[in-house]
Amino acid sequence: MFYPKYKCYISKSSGYIALISILILTGILILIAVFFTQSEVLITDFPNKSLNSLQAKEYAKSCVEIALDKFAQDQNYQGNETQNFASGGSCQILPIENSGSDKILKTTGYYKNMTRRMKVVFQFNSQEGKINLISWQEVSSF
Repeated sequence: MFYPKYKCYISKSSGYIALISILILTGILILIAVFFTQSEVLITDFPNKSLNSLQAKEYAKSCVEIALDKFAQDQNYQGNETQNFASGGSCQILPIENSGSDKILKTTGYYKNMTRRMKVVFQFNSQEGKINLISWQEVSSF
């Protein structure tokens, strides 16, 4: 018969230590999983907001082009209208303001939850029938 040299003693407390260790590791793994899930939501949401913001800016720019084209055709054009787009976005042309010989055009583009604004200062040369742009800039508010 073969008898081991050393006897292995297992105490009751070593089972509890193993159980507590497994519970602690499981808790840490759950926390890590929750953290990565939340991080992924933030990471995937950021590009959508960025794209929505760019789309809103393009709509604001589109309204500038529409308003300048209408003003070139009719110098009595006053703005104050909204354009709706098939993709669900829209833009608003505010009433055109006069500042001496300058005209001030303000537009706002909307797409989903984003808003972007453009402000354009221009002059109309009635002799040549041309619009001269003084400035074209994006602004945070009017």
